[in-house]
Amino acid sequence: MLVRSRTSYTVSRALKDHSGISIKTKQRVQLLAKELNYVPNSIARNLRNSSSKTIGVVIPNLQLDYSSRIINGMIQESREKGYQLVISESDHSYELEKDIIISMIKSGVDGILLSLTNFTKNIDHVLEAMEHCPIVLYDKVSDKVPCTKIIVDDEIGAKKAVEHLIQQGKKNILYINGPDHSFNAKKRLKGYKSALQSNNIIVIRFITKNFAYSSFLFPFYFV
Repeated sequence: MLVRSRTSYTVSRALKDHSGISIKTKQRVQLLAKELNYVPNSIARNLRNSSSKTIGVVIPNLQLDYSSRIINGMIQESREKGYQLVISESDHSYELEKDIIISMIKSGVDGILLSLTNFTKNIDHVLEAMEHCPIVLYDKVSDKVPCTKIIVDDEIGAKKAVEHLIQQGKKNILYINGPDHSFNAKKRLKGYKSALQSNNIIVIRFITKNFAYSSFLFPFYFV
């Protein structure tokens, strides 16, 4: 048993090109591995290293072109780093979002990239999940979660959009905002108001509502 253990140890180190193994032994082991079509067991290796080499991704809607571009970037970056993605769609369901996060943690992912649903007001499930694995919020985020966040500058974006309409001679601009608990929606509304105030337009008209993507309502309506 001791001899077999030592042999397995030597073979393992030879396959990893360990400096403590002679070149002759490495060549013999690698040649035999090739003849036997040996493939390293990445699952077992990851278990020893306490890493699954998988990252969970939770996204509200996979059908949007914007979403697919984000996912494509994640796939390329994770592939270069030797990781696999486990992607799941919450369909803007708060309950489904919670279930997905729990399932991913149980499956042993190394971390989770999370974009919140439009209906996520209570973030206790996110805070609890952070006790088990790292979480990064992206796109739809919450300022109540103390973690890394990847977002665009919604305030500047909304301000530039309104300023563009003003430059086209539009003055009566109605802004249709997202849910009032949304971090992103608050930033966009701030940008909208800032653009009007900067151009001395005192009539501010906006509607706050949790619009569904299927409603095909655009954020700016002008006359």
